[in-house]
Amino acid sequence: MQTETFHSFLRYIKKTRVTFTGEHRKIPKMKRIILIVTLMLVSVSAMQAQRLVIGEKAPEIRVGAWQNGRAPGSGAMLVDFFASSNPRCVANLDKLNAIQGDFGSRLHVIVISREGIAATAEFTAGKNYRFYLGEDDGGKSFTAFGVRFVPFSALIDARGHLVWTGNVATLSSDTLDRALR
Repeated sequence: MQTETFHSFLRYIKKTRVTFTGEHRKIPKMKRIILIVTLMLVSVSAMQAQRLVIGEKAPEIRVGAWQNGRAPGSGAMLVDFFASSNPRCVANLDKLNAIQGDFGSRLHVIVISREGIAATAEFTAGKNYRFYLGEDDGGKSFTAFGVRFVPFSALIDARGHLVWTGNVATLSSDTLDRALR
């Protein structure tokens, strides 16, 4: 399907006439080639496979500092990558806290930020959040998980295998239950 779409787009490019100061003329061959190569490079980067594979071993989480010195133990984890500048990330904090409350010690909810504990503490101060808050160690966790956008979360079972990835706002209780079996 994508190949058909791409080929029909190429046919369109070949036929297209461009208007410069009111006159119609065909796109010169070199400009057409540059346009096609550029579109191919963009589409290849957009179609690049996600490095995370459900069922495979999850990347290592590297945290430089934990808020209040609290680090999670071993077991199942829900790792949320956070940016205080993103309103959806801030809105997800309450859901992450509710998940931690619902699953208790069976699941460690971890929020990782590149901004540092001090910057993130402004959003957690006085709210009695129960999840773990960590500062990414030089961007190593964001890089290991291939995080290109936030909010982004990863659910990891007790064996360290990736179960789910996405926005925690779309994470269902059924998915969480399956991960904890």
